[in-house]
Amino acid sequence: MRGLFFKIFAIFWVAQSLIVIISTTLIVRQHFPNPGVVAESLDSNLRFTAQRALRSYETGGCAAFAADTQRFEPSGAELLDAQGSLLCSTPGAPVMTGLRPHFNERVESRQLSANHYLWLVPLTLPSGARASYVWFQPPSMRRPPKLSSALYHFMFPQLPVAIAAIDPKRAVELVEAMPDDPDLNIRGEKNAARLAVANVLGRAGEARFRKFQGSYLHLWVPDTEDHDPSD
Repeated sequence: MRGLFFKIFAIFWVAQSLIVIISTTLIVRQHFPNPGVVAESLDSNLRFTAQRALRSYETGGCAAFAADTQRFEPSGAELLDAQGSLLCSTPGAPVMTGLRPHFNERVESRQLSANHYLWLVPLTLPSGARASYVWFQPPSMRRPPKLSSALYHFMFPQLPVAIAAIDPKRAVELVEAMPDDPDLNIRGEKNAARLAVANVLGRAGEARFRKFQGSYLHLWVPDTEDHDPSD
């Protein structure tokens, strides 16, 4: 009997895990662009800009390379020869020394700092020699989220509710310490956290346990008709 119960329990949790994985995959695919599409767009734009930079260099040398303001190079660009030595540079481009070039046929990225990258695009000069076009990516203007906010976003609403089961006062303090939502929309993180914690703390005894069991542990809760009044 114990073995049968274990098998039923294991099958239930495996099925539930598969449902969560499949649902999450479908949601991500519907709400976020395919990474391959984003990479292909970036690759295409960088190659287009590199070819235009090469035409400027072929037409008027480094002066024309630096003077072409129609290219989108907000942080500057450079042209390196086969040994990685600087051929040309746009005004304001960082001075790079000892940058190892690459001559694969793919676009390659290099990290300069925590949020600053450059991109190397392979080129062939009119002489037949290989070269690399260097495009400097502007530093990110988006500040990384705080760890506490990221944790709340990832664990919501289980985290504040789980804390409420152990220490209700602490749960209320943590929820009130969250950044305020811009309006009273119940989908806001703080507003929704308040409602979730209040929904749990507003119940007592058996009712609170049933709320945990049904809404957060996702276990079956017997309905009232399943109970014999004589028990």
